[in-house]
Amino acid sequence: MKFTATLDKKFEVWQRLDISFEAEDEAEAKELLEKWDGTPPDVDYINTETLYDTEEAMTVTDNGGAEVWELQGEIRPE
Repeated sequence: MKFTATLDKKFEVWQRLDISFEAEDEAEAKELLEKWDGTPPDVDYINTETLYDTEEAMTVTDNGGAEVWELQGEIRPE
C-alpha cells in the first residue's frame, strides 16, 4: 500500500552575500568581518544567492537535539 505525506525538513545551505560596509582600511574591513561572523552592523546587501548545490540534510545532532522534520497534516493512502 502506498501513502503520501507532506513534510517540512530542515537543511543546511550556504548563501553567497555581496555586501557593502564602512571601514578605515582593508585590515579593519577584515577584522570587522571576523568579529561579526561575516555580517558587520550597518551592512548594505547588494545581492544574495542561495547555493543550493551545497545543501545538506541536518541530523538531530546538528540541530542541538531538536527534531529536523515535521509532519504537516495527515498521512494519506493513495
